[in-house]
Amino acid sequence: MATLTGKPTNLSAPNCDFAPHDIITLGSLITDPWKPHQRLNKASIIPIPTSDIRTSYQEDWHATNTDATKNKLAIWTGFVQMITGVGGDVSASVDKQKSSDYHFDRLETAYFFPDEEYITKSVREQSVQRYIKASMRQKPVYMISGVKIAKGASLSRSTYSERAGNAKIGVDGTAVGIPVSLGPEATTSRKQEQTVSFGHSSDFVFAYRVIKIKSKRDTSVVAKDYDKGALYSVEDSINSADQEHDTGGWESSNVTSLGLEDGKSITLVDEGDEVCVFLRP
Repeated sequence: MATLTGKPTNLSAPNCDFAPHDIITLGSLITDPWKPHQRLNKASIIPIPTSDIRTSYQEDWHATNTDATKNKLAIWTGFVQMITGVGGDVSASVDKQKSSDYHFDRLETAYFFPDEEYITKSVREQSVQRYIKASMRQKPVYMISGVKIAKGASLSRSTYSERAGNAKIGVDGTAVGIPVSLGPEATTSRKQEQTVSFGHSSDFVFAYRVIKIKSKRDTSVVAKDYDKGALYSVEDSINSADQEHDTGGWESSNVTSLGLEDGKSITLVDEGDEVCVFLRP
C-alpha cells in the first residue's frame, strides 16, 4: 500500500479554484491523476475513520520554483534527402523559462493510508465497476489519499517561450564549383510571454496525493503510490523544478510548421527533452 517517503509524492492542482473539502477530497476515485475533479464515486465515497486521517501544518510557507531549457536542436538531413531526393538542412531551437513564487500564511496537509479493505470497498461501488468493466480491467483508477490546502495565499508565475526553425531544401552548387545554393528556404520564430500574480486569495487545494489501483479479475486489488510529475512530498520537500504532465501527445502550442514550395512543409515538434523535425511531402 501507500508509504510515507521523503521523495515528492504530491501533484499540483490544475489551478487555484478548488475549494477545500469540496471536489478534491480524501477517498475520491478518479480516472486520470491530473484531473482530480472527474470523480467516479462522488456520490458514494466510503467514510474514513477520523483516527486514520493524519494532519500537519506549516506557517509562513514559501517556495520558488524555476525551470529553464535553452538551445535544443535536432537535424535530420538524411531524412530530408530521402523524401525529396535532394539535400537539405533543417534545424530548430527552443528557449523555455518558467518561474513560480508561492507564499502561504499557512499550508495544511491531511492524508491517510487506505488499507486493502477500504480500497476494495471503494472499487466495488457501481459507478467505479462500470468504468473498470468498460475498459476490460485494462485501465487503472486513482484514489486521492492526501490534500494540501493553502490559506492566505499570494502567487506570482511567469512563463516565457521562444521557438525558432529554419529549413532549406535544395542543391548546394558549391560542391560542383558553382558559388550558389538553389532551392526553397523557410524561417520561422514565435515568442510567448505571460505573467500572472495575485496578492490575496480564498483557501484552495494546492496539491494532492494519489495512489494507483489495478483491479484484477479475482476481485483483488493492487495499489501503489503514483508520483510521476510529483512536486511536493508529505514533508513539503521541494523538487528541483516545476513538473509538467506528460500528455502522451503533442499540444498545438508545441508544434511549429514551415511551409515550403510544392505543398511540402517542415513540422517542428517540441517534446520537452528534444525537438523532432518532420518533413511532409
